[in-house]
Order: sequence, then C-alpha cells, then structure tokens
Amino acid sequence: MLLLVLMSCGEPAETVPVTKGPPPAPTTPVPKPTASKPTGDTGSTGATGDTGAEVLPTVDCAALPLPANVAASVVTGTSAYHGLAFDDAGSMFGFSNGNVMKWDRYGKGGVLSPGVGGTEQFDWSPTTGMLYVLAGSDLLEIDTTKGGRSTLASGLGGPYGVKVGPDEKIYVANWQTIVRVDPATGAVETVVAGVGTPKVMDWSPDLTKLYFGTVGSGAVYSVDLDASFNPVAPPVVFATGVGGWHDGLDVDACGNVYVAEFNNSAMYRITPSGTVNVLFDPPLSSYGHGIQWGSGVGGWLLDAIYVPQPYGGNTVTEVIIGVPRRTYPGPVINYP
Repeated sequence: MLLLVLMSCGEPAETVPVTKGPPPAPTTPVPKPTASKPTGDTGSTGATGDTGAEVLPTVDCAALPLPANVAASVVTGTSAYHGLAFDDAGSMFGFSNGNVMKWDRYGKGGVLSPGVGGTEQFDWSPTTGMLYVLAGSDLLEIDTTKGGRSTLASGLGGPYGVKVGPDEKIYVANWQTIVRVDPATGAVETVVAGVGTPKVMDWSPDLTKLYFGTVGSGAVYSVDLDASFNPVAPPVVFATGVGGWHDGLDVDACGNVYVAEFNNSAMYRITPSGTVNVLFDPPLSSYGHGIQWGSGVGGWLLDAIYVPQPYGGNTVTEVIIGVPRRTYPGPVINYP
C-alpha cells in the first residue's frame, strides 16, 4: 500500500520501494496547470490563430483510473513530516528538523521559517498568500516569501487537520471540534462540536457539504451547509467501515472522498453515495501521512496526490491517481 496514516511512533521504517524518481528539471518554463496526461481531450491549446491559452483536460467521472494504474515515486530533495502544502508559484512547503521548508519540484530550496518545532498539517491561502501551519496548540501564519511568522490563534487544544475554507477562513480540527479562524482578526468560531472526534476535513465540489474523518469508530461524517458555509443540521454518518484512525481526508473533482487510514494501512476512496472502496493497500513502511493534491504549477501534477511519509524517512511521495482535486478549474463530465 502506498498511503496510510500516522498513529504514534513505532520501529524505524524500512526503505520505501518506489518507482524511478522525478524527471530532470525542465530547461523551459512549465505550463500551468499541468496534469500527468490528458483525460478525455487532446490537451491542445486550440486552433491556429487563437491566444494560446491552455485547454485543460476534461475529467470524466464515469471513467476514473483503476488502482492498478496508480504510479508512485519519491520527490527527491524534499522532506515533510505530518503535512505539506503548495502555493500557486510552483513551491511546496514541508518540514525538516524543526524548520518549515520551501522547495521546488526538483528539490531546490531550503529553510523558510526556522525553529518552528513540531508541526501537524499545513495549508496555503491564495487570498492572503500565507501558509497556515499547526504547531502545538497554535495556528501559525507564515510569510511564504520572507519566512516571518505570527500566531493567528492559540489555545486550540490538540489541533491536527487544517484547511483553508471556501470562505477563506482557516478551518482547524482538534479531535473534539472543528473551528474556523478569521485570518483578518484571529477570531475563532465553532462550526462542529459534540459529534465524533473530528480530525481531518474537506468540502464537496459544490460546497454544500463538509466531510470529516474521525478516530475510533471508523465513521466518516458529513454536514449539510448553507450558502455561508454554516451547518443547517447536525452531522450525520456518511460512511462506515473506513478503518478507525483517519489521518487525511480530501475530495476529488468528481466528489469522491479520499481517506488515509492507519489501522488498516490503507487509502480509501468513498463515492458520493457513500460506497467505500480501498484504493491503495501499501505496507506500513510506505504509509503516507495526509493528502495534498499537486498545484499543477512548476512540475507538480494536478492529478497526483503528494504525501509525507514519516515512517519512510520523512520523504514526500508523488502518487498519480489520474483525477484532480475538487477545486479543478477545467471541465468535469458525468458527475455522479
């Protein structure tokens, strides 16, 4: 198996078997956004005489790639522990030896913000241009150019999952609640409480549902939302039998929910109707802690998941699954 979730420490991991590493660094600018291959069209930029704007591949939800077509390779020169994130300029943010790091697809880069200490998951905001990192009980805001940082919110308990929401507020799951933090003021507001043990979360492509993974029961929950992304009813069980320790959750352009789960060392794909399937089943030594789709810029692929591997020497693995994230700006057909 290729992706799993972290629980607590164990024996040092063996070397992770992967396919060949990344391609040589390009000598010409990489077009953006980039997918590993066209999905349903030619990928051409249009007829002669047009503006040259790239035509994004069509995603066909009725023809998703099978697990046998998944390909994985380590991204050399990079490192991450529990989380990573991408910006829209071709950079990836990771972690090494207590420092928040910044690299390109080919391992060029280094320390962005030193001495942060232990961290959990990351996310980046296209609106503020800032990186959001969970460290201890704090939500940090980090300047991705100069590396300066400040504490946006503190006293968040044991926060683990963080996502920039569709309202550009910063959502944090801390095993008891999901809160959102206003990046302009630092004000904290509770969104979900009293149901399950929220640890990781993401939204449906139409933004009418919030999904969250848990610890203990193996249940994934969904919450119906109004136009302001507030719950209109209590959370309900969306899917069961998804292991018992969820360490990552994200949603693709077709509305499928992906869950990285530790107890079974598996990556699950759950259809919008709640049908649970195992997408990957790697050994624990190849466990991937968290889920981040590539940015499609600078060689990072739109249809690949990038996962930190704390049991594999804190490496980062690129897993090409052939379908982009829910925020994909191109055409999507046969949506369930």
